[in-house]
Amino acid sequence: MAYQVYVGSVQRPSPLIESVNLIPEGAWLHVVVVQSGDLATLYWSEITNTSAPTSYSVQAAGKVFVPVAVKRTSNRIGVSNWPADDGFTGKIRGVRVYGRAFAKSELPELLRDGSGPSYGLLDLCSPSPPPPPPRPAPRPPPSPTAPTVP
Repeated sequence: MAYQVYVGSVQRPSPLIESVNLIPEGAWLHVVVVQSGDLATLYWSEITNTSAPTSYSVQAAGKVFVPVAVKRTSNRIGVSNWPADDGFTGKIRGVRVYGRAFAKSELPELLRDGSGPSYGLLDLCSPSPPPPPPRPAPRPPPSPTAPTVP
């Protein structure tokens, strides 16, 4: 698993962090990336049926680009913007983006009671109204016809 921030619209080499371990097959993980400035840390904890995670292992840490305010046409999770890259074939239950960096000690709170902190939360998997139906294509105006001469 890797975390990378692209800046701008041109693909160029950019720093990324990659997990030291492979994703365990058949396991549910709570994955957290904390970025503060240009430093990012990727954590994960295995989720069992009996309890929420209480400890997180550091899978990767290092420098990445600082996100800038740019208009994105495709923000993807589990799918690359480039067709040569493999996509994620597992299941993703939810994605949340917060407006602040968390300390490692706060990570278990993210799943406790299914709620977690709400400060700065943007829940990308929360229910929302469906998009409006597509508009039908406008009909072209009738073409002018030449007057007939008797």
